[in-house]
Amino acid sequence: MAKLIVIITPLLDEAHQIAEAWQQVGAPGVTFIESYGIRRIQEASQSIEVLPGMMSMMEMLRDRDETSVTLLSLVKKPELVQTLIDTAQDIVGSFEREDNGILFVIDVETAIGLRPIED
Repeated sequence: MAKLIVIITPLLDEAHQIAEAWQQVGAPGVTFIESYGIRRIQEASQSIEVLPGMMSMMEMLRDRDETSVTLLSLVKKPELVQTLIDTAQDIVGSFEREDNGILFVIDVETAIGLRPIED
């Protein structure tokens, strides 16, 4: 069964390092999605006065570096999952630490189009 490894983190530089490291240890691909957690949006909206005609909250969050990154990697080899987790934690430290983000793994029953890495 394929596995989807997901990381959501505000650590943008480290996210890029993780993606490159995942490729080096065998991940067939890594997808980045710019994301915003509701807690960060709520905190930012409390500290920003929004007047009619001003830019959108999302534009303001981008300007304030309030974004997070969601990394996705779908792998066919279950033995690769722990390697990817260990690799990510070698870069950011434990995901148990506050503000490092979260990491989770989801079983994927069907994955169509997943290509193996050429050795």
